[in-house]
Amino acid sequence: MFKIAYIDDEADVVRQFQINTMEDFEVIDLELKSDITEMRECIISSDVSALVVDFLLNDTKPEIHYNGVELVEGIIRLREKFPVFILTSYEIEAENTSINPDVVYPKSLVNQDPNRFNRKIKRKIENYKKEIEEAQSELVELLRKPTTLTLAEEERLIELDDFLEKNSNKAMAIPKHLKELSYNKRLNELIDKTEQLLKTIKG
Repeated sequence: MFKIAYIDDEADVVRQFQINTMEDFEVIDLELKSDITEMRECIISSDVSALVVDFLLNDTKPEIHYNGVELVEGIIRLREKFPVFILTSYEIEAENTSINPDVVYPKSLVNQDPNRFNRKIKRKIENYKKEIEEAQSELVELLRKPTTLTLAEEERLIELDDFLEKNSNKAMAIPKHLKELSYNKRLNELIDKTEQLLKTIKG
């Protein structure tokens, strides 16, 4: 069963969400922090598979000076493709922000058709985890190649590593100095070939 976080400033709304999703998910209720950076860190360290957050977070807590969109955008900067959902009774207002409107859902959907919403969460989590697993497998396969990587393979290796670095706690990140060494090696090879070509032309 996937563990997800639901964040809302109204306790009764949190309880209703937990009731609507309890058969499909382990829902943890994260206490709102007045500092958005601290709140983001709390979400990341909770090791959840998805985040569901209310759009307006200060209806009952005026000390909260950020909304669900700002919180989600911060999480996406840390975890590029992490499954996020914004629930709101103010759907148009939320969609008119800078957030991708595809992550905005009306609260009525959860209450009227919770199974449909639960399927959406589960599918997003599964797709996200599958993408990470496939990237890990491809990266390991490239690292285990007995021969020197081609330039295209090397570029793909860096691309995969960057994706994993942004989405899985940097667990498989290639150290930066190795990336630089690899690029420098390619650059030196190119310089050598250019110098040889220039000598040939002058000769």
